[in-house]
Amino acid sequence: MRLQELVSTAACLHADRPAVLYDGGPGGPVSLLYREVVQLAEDLSAVLLKYCSNNGVIGLYCSDDLLVPVWILGILQSSAAYVPLDPESPGPFSASIMSRCGLQLHLFRFGKSSHMRLESLVDHFSVDVCLELPEFRLTLMHVEPHPAFKDGPQSTERSVPDSGHPDLAYVLHTSGTTGPPKTVRVPHMCIIPNILNLRLVWLFVFSFRMKIFVLNVFSGSRMPLCSDLCSR
Repeated sequence: MRLQELVSTAACLHADRPAVLYDGGPGGPVSLLYREVVQLAEDLSAVLLKYCSNNGVIGLYCSDDLLVPVWILGILQSSAAYVPLDPESPGPFSASIMSRCGLQLHLFRFGKSSHMRLESLVDHFSVDVCLELPEFRLTLMHVEPHPAFKDGPQSTERSVPDSGHPDLAYVLHTSGTTGPPKTVRVPHMCIIPNILNLRLVWLFVFSFRMKIFVLNVFSGSRMPLCSDLCSR
């Protein structure tokens, strides 16, 4: 069983139940129903399957947003794993993670800070726009490390592309505060038992810096998302 299959089951049972509640600012909270999340994710995965066939991992470069669960599910349903990348992280740090994971395709959610960070990535990667996805607030981009960055000393950790791991769900990484960041590859079989045992609604203060996974949506519960401003 895969994570996306759990969501499909939850959507069949609770199609009109709120799946995501997002309070992003003065406009007040907004929400998505389970059937809306699943439909949007299916639409996104159809695009990714068309443009991104045979790619084992896709980077997700964004901050908190109502559509985060849609983006994650869309990637998973395209038979890829996702790598969350924080726009607030320094460009060289993000570039190092991208290189270790063998990332070539990314979904970017552009905001003021992400534009600034993307400029610093250009020092290490060539960046090409593949497709604009305004309905998802995303841009699909292809990145390729410059030879000097790709061949330079990054860390003692071996860079291993994840295209050969069909059970892979997502790839996380350590903060790098006490040494070179390490990547952690998490397969579906490791996270699903935890989700199946969930019985309570958990409140997650969403932050990509903490790399919190959207367990609530996969368990059939409602997941509240709070902006960074609300969590401070």
